[in-house]
Amino acid sequence: MIKNGKPIILGKGANLRSMSYVDNTVQGLLLAATIEKAAGRTYWITDRRPYSFIEIIETVARFCRSRCAQGIYPAWPRTWQGSSTR
Repeated sequence: MIKNGKPIILGKGANLRSMSYVDNTVQGLLLAATIEKAAGRTYWITDRRPYSFIEIIETVARFCRSRCAQGIYPAWPRTWQGSSTR
């Protein structure tokens, strides 16, 4: 969808997403599994900051060398269309 310039964006795309590079996630999991003090604790493994959904879309579009349509248009999955929960 992004490559074709038509990503589905709910709302304005300002919602934040936590992301993590796979190598960092693996390193965190290995450390949690091998460090005795980590046993029974909960960890949130992410990048230092969250990213807006539109920022992620634009980054992927640049990587794919495609161009997203100008402007942001809210899109609703077909199963939600006509729903009063929007």
